[in-house]
Amino acid sequence: MVGAAAGANAQPTLIPLPSLVPPTATVGPEFDAFLARIEVAWDVADWPAAEAATLQALAAFPNDPALLDKLYAARINRGDQLVERGQRVEAARIYAAARDVRRDPVVEGRLAALTPTVAPRRSVAFTGQCQPGEIAIGDWFVAQFGVLNTGDTPLDGVRIKASGPWERFTLSRLEPVDVFRLEGPTVEPEFVARVPLQPGQAIYMQVVAYAEQSGQYLFSFRPAQIDNQALSDQVGRSLIVGCGIAVES
Repeated sequence: MVGAAAGANAQPTLIPLPSLVPPTATVGPEFDAFLARIEVAWDVADWPAAEAATLQALAAFPNDPALLDKLYAARINRGDQLVERGQRVEAARIYAAARDVRRDPVVEGRLAALTPTVAPRRSVAFTGQCQPGEIAIGDWFVAQFGVLNTGDTPLDGVRIKASGPWERFTLSRLEPVDVFRLEGPTVEPEFVARVPLQPGQAIYMQVVAYAEQSGQYLFSFRPAQIDNQALSDQVGRSLIVGCGIAVES
């Protein structure tokens, strides 16, 4: 209730019934009869009945400040009651109706507590290839990649983590040179672009490496955020591009 957090474990704390005859309130037998009906419902915490009785009174005495106070309080208490019962959607509707009577921090706080906070979705599409697949010692291969931001929030940048027998190759070039840079040890390189990537925006990279030893080699590449958290696709699947390179002597 007002003055206490609404929730499953909250203890009911009724809003005090406003003064029945404030100095500026309407007076008279008919008005008193309406107030008596409101009090009956209020005493047993029957908030739908209290609200209905108050609306009837307002039909006869429009915009009476005391009645508007009662309508607001009845709706807040009814919303709190619904929250305690786990009826959050209906509670939000009632709180919104209370806000139609009066906007203040109480009702705004109640509504905010029932509004789920949607975490930003970070996902990418990741494509790539290495070519040629067969080279000789001293020849080079090129790894090319594209990262498309398919999420609903900007990325601060991207980090492509590479694994493989890099100690048997020499990294020659990383392009575009004004976007990507090499971080980490050469045996576990990371190709990093510290530029914002807006939703729907793509970024492309290629790295050139020369073979120093013959053999059959496998490289893999995974996209991550700048803070090293792995990036996945729109359905949460891990992303990896693998490349096989055969080096002849």
